[in-house]
Amino acid sequence: MTKYFMVCIFLIQQNLMKKYENQFLSVSFPESWNISFENKDSVVFNIDEFSSFNILTQDVFFDLSSYSKLSFEQIKKISGTEIISYNDIDISEMKGKSIVYKVAKNEELGIYSDLKLKQVWAVLKGKAFLLTYTSKESTYNNSVEEINKLLNSFQFL
Repeated sequence: MTKYFMVCIFLIQQNLMKKYENQFLSVSFPESWNISFENKDSVVFNIDEFSSFNILTQDVFFDLSSYSKLSFEQIKKISGTEIISYNDIDISEMKGKSIVYKVAKNEELGIYSDLKLKQVWAVLKGKAFLLTYTSKESTYNNSVEEINKLLNSFQFL
């Protein structure tokens, strides 16, 4: 009975969500995350000591296809990068792109452990929205479910 009660409390705590909103977007995120940085163009959520999620809004003068090509080429240029997946997606009923990739440890570049990242982006009305989950490769799967819930809650305003 005690184990069942503890599991129920754990599951309830896992589902508690907060809402973040600015003039461009709205997104729900787990209550256990902390906002560590925020300005008019970006917000950074600390998930744990090894993982973060950030949202960057950029003014752009090109469409999704051009932004995607530029982003993909920049990612490929990072030393020690391995592309795992690169797909078309829908985010808040808009067309977007998703990429998952690994970056090998490279202390000369300030990368002190093997990283795994998931980036999702869309372009709307002259703005690019770049959402990035960054984690040590060894802990990446710990927050993937929460990241996917966050992505599903994302709304353009």
